[in-house]
Amino acid sequence: MQTASKLRDTQGRLRQMSCDSFREDPDERLKLYSTIAGAKHGENAGKNGRPSDQWVAVMMKAVQDPWSRIRKLGRESLLQTLIAQAGEDRKAKKLKKACGQKKGNEAKGKGKGKQYALNIVRLLLDKWIRAKNWYEKEGLLLLLRDILTSVPGLEADEGLLVYLLHLVALPSLSDPQLPVSDAAVETTLRVAQMNQSLASFAVDYSMSVLKRACTEGDADAAELLSVSGCLSALAKLLTLRTRLCTTQLLAELRPLLRRLAVHPAASLRQRVAEAWALSSTENFAIILTMLVESASAPSGTDAWWRMAETLLMALQEQLTHYLRFPDDTKVLEPLTRGTIINCLHATLLLSQGEQFEVARMGKQALPLLTQFAVRFTSSLSFLQDLFGRDVERFQQRVLFAFPFLSDLIWFLAIRRHAHAHREHETVQKVVSNCIIPNLARVYNASGPQAEEALLPPQQCKHSLSVILLCTYFSDCLEGPDGETLWNLASNSVAWRAAFSYHENVVQYAPDFTLLLRQRGGSPMKLLSLWCGWIPVVYTHQQCLILEAIKVAIAPPQLLEGRKPFGFAYHSAFTAPTMKAEGEDVPLGYHWLKQHFPSAELVPDGPSLATVNTEGVVDIPEELHSVVYTKLYTHKGMEPSSLNAIRSVMMMECEAARRQETFTVVAMGVVSRLDRVAPDWCCAAQRQCMGPGGLDGTGDRPARSNSCGGCSNWDDSGSEESVEGVSADEEIKDARAMLSAIATNYFNGNKEAFLTAACPSRREDVRKLLDQM
Repeated sequence: MQTASKLRDTQGRLRQMSCDSFREDPDERLKLYSTIAGAKHGENAGKNGRPSDQWVAVMMKAVQDPWSRIRKLGRESLLQTLIAQAGEDRKAKKLKKACGQKKGNEAKGKGKGKQYALNIVRLLLDKWIRAKNWYEKEGLLLLLRDILTSVPGLEADEGLLVYLLHLVALPSLSDPQLPVSDAAVETTLRVAQMNQSLASFAVDYSMSVLKRACTEGDADAAELLSVSGCLSALAKLLTLRTRLCTTQLLAELRPLLRRLAVHPAASLRQRVAEAWALSSTENFAIILTMLVESASAPSGTDAWWRMAETLLMALQEQLTHYLRFPDDTKVLEPLTRGTIINCLHATLLLSQGEQFEVARMGKQALPLLTQFAVRFTSSLSFLQDLFGRDVERFQQRVLFAFPFLSDLIWFLAIRRHAHAHREHETVQKVVSNCIIPNLARVYNASGPQAEEALLPPQQCKHSLSVILLCTYFSDCLEGPDGETLWNLASNSVAWRAAFSYHENVVQYAPDFTLLLRQRGGSPMKLLSLWCGWIPVVYTHQQCLILEAIKVAIAPPQLLEGRKPFGFAYHSAFTAPTMKAEGEDVPLGYHWLKQHFPSAELVPDGPSLATVNTEGVVDIPEELHSVVYTKLYTHKGMEPSSLNAIRSVMMMECEAARRQETFTVVAMGVVSRLDRVAPDWCCAAQRQCMGPGGLDGTGDRPARSNSCGGCSNWDDSGSEESVEGVSADEEIKDARAMLSAIATNYFNGNKEAFLTAACPSRREDVRKLLDQM
């Protein structure tokens, strides 16, 4: 009876697949395929516990479904079965070895999993011959790639690999549908990984297709587009098998790339850039030369801007590779001073071009080229020319002051820290002799005199460079020029101007604030300005400003051993787009972390005489009115910003131990509860507290953690949603805050704390502290 029931279920599912609704409704197909995929055992099991042929046929149909989600489901289901069979082979082999079975008998019965995989491949090939639609071909190609990747032993079957490469993978490289050609590239690469001779054959095949398409005089744009897959495969094959990337092959490839680089299709030009970006001394030199030539002879033609864009894409890929893998630069010929100057100027020129595609790629390549020049040029002598005889033509470029000059100073700061033992004097000399005099000439001798003063546009563009220079090269600020720049950097006018060009100037605020205190200056006016920015900036920028406020008000003992560049290491200071897109290379963070993998390993900045060792006595009013009263009580605040504000509150309590401080902090905590959890008084009474604990866990906040230091709050990894606020969590956080204040500053005397800090809400706050 049970067998008959299972048979009816299977037949019912098969009948369901023949219905029109099944073919037309992807959700219904997904539901049915998921049900069948999960039932590969039981009624769908064949001999030896393997899924039945019927089940395999259904999953193979799923692999060719129009919906990518269903194709993935079918592919993964079949792959899991193949992997399981391969695991059975390994178990059987170990068992036979343990039993001492002879090799002849072992060979006789082994490889059932491999044979099963070959059967699946044969079925796949049968389907391939009949596949007409692009999604069918893509699904089969990706399944073939996964089988070759996951099933051991197939690399020994050279005949099979040859057959798959000739019949399936290589012909599909020229498929006009991009998903098919991309899948064919991946499959070809997998075969090339398994067999050196077949990798060589695939390279020869791709080159022959390219030559044939590019040498036919009547080949139109549509025909040339078909070589996109071959070009992509060739670039990846030569990267995979570097021995195949010979000088002769590259020489034959370059004229083909020149023709394809001006193709109308952006996808094909991207493939050309990948091929041009192959790591070789010749390619790198040629790209730089062609780039300078293109910039020196601009044209309004489509051919010109397409070539310039393709060269910049190739340069971007090359530079990114060398910056990620600096050891590979050892084979490059050292760039001359003239070459560096000409390439930097050419990239600046292209970055301000009228053609959007060229300007966009130029702006992406510029910080990479600047970083490459600063990082890998031993003497930095090119900067003498850049700020000497060539300074006028550079200053004429729109992007010279920002972002080029500010990036240059930032990368010099990294270089000095990364090689402090040998680069300190070299970098200091360049900064003192080249950069500071040129920057000082931009400003008047006395700089802005009033807080209301507005800088001219040219000075506004240089503001970020001045702030960076003073933050990380303060030991070079000597004489009238240094005094001019320091007075400007410590003035809110410069920060306001820099913020108008680059909001991320706030990432340097914590380091600058520490320096300002070390030099005896007061950060009060800057704090007022920064507090005004908090409501309008992104979450990570809010955290940076709040960190600067902590540095400004912290007692000196909590600043001991503080390291620069904290914004490059802590997750709360990182923009979400940077986390997703990996912008750490152009920003120089990758370089920094190659030398100092963690923030603790970063060396201290230049030692300065600490003049202002006391905490700030007067707290800016904006901190209370804007941060505590408005932002902290807002329901939509991100968890990382809330953590940062709480850390500032505790730091203020530590720095200014007076009744006014405790009152404003306590009222800020209570006001948030009133806003986000209006029934918190009743909830606090109901909430069950752990014995002897303050936060429901039995753990009492330690004094050292409550003060927060300056960087112990931002790596909590909290990604909780801000759409809904948990009353219990809010009460727990508020209780922890208030209890920590009472413990640390009132010796745990609850009544003394309530009398001093909560005169108007004493009974309400008492409910939070009843478990002390």
